[in-house]
Amino acid sequence: MKTISKDKYNCIGEPGLLPLDLINDPFIILGVDGAIVDSNASFAGLVSSAQGPIHNINFSAIPLLKELSGKITHCLSTASDSELVERVSYNSRNFEAQLLRFSHSDGSRRVRIILRDITNFIRLEKELLKKNKELMVIN
Repeated sequence: MKTISKDKYNCIGEPGLLPLDLINDPFIILGVDGAIVDSNASFAGLVSSAQGPIHNINFSAIPLLKELSGKITHCLSTASDSELVERVSYNSRNFEAQLLRFSHSDGSRRVRIILRDITNFIRLEKELLKKNKELMVIN
């Protein structure tokens, strides 16, 4: 079995578990203190890491995550392991953020966030609503 180097791919916790850069959607992991523990290249590209490395900084320092602060705080502060879903807009794109609290192998609690780009679905939905209104006017 081939081992994947941690230098080449970000992994959850330990090398070889799950290379985060193989996940196409922007993906981020937060510690209980709200600090960014890990992320993939898609997330770094989305928030444009021109501000430097994003690991070990608080989520509220990133505008996209600041919009989700209510849900993130709730996820960090409750014992519930249910997934929270929220829609958010960033840089003219629409995302569905899926937040889930989980336990790491070292016993610490963390929150993972996946951002699914739903921009095309929103555009299509608006077009369909417009067509529906046109049809209603005709009838």
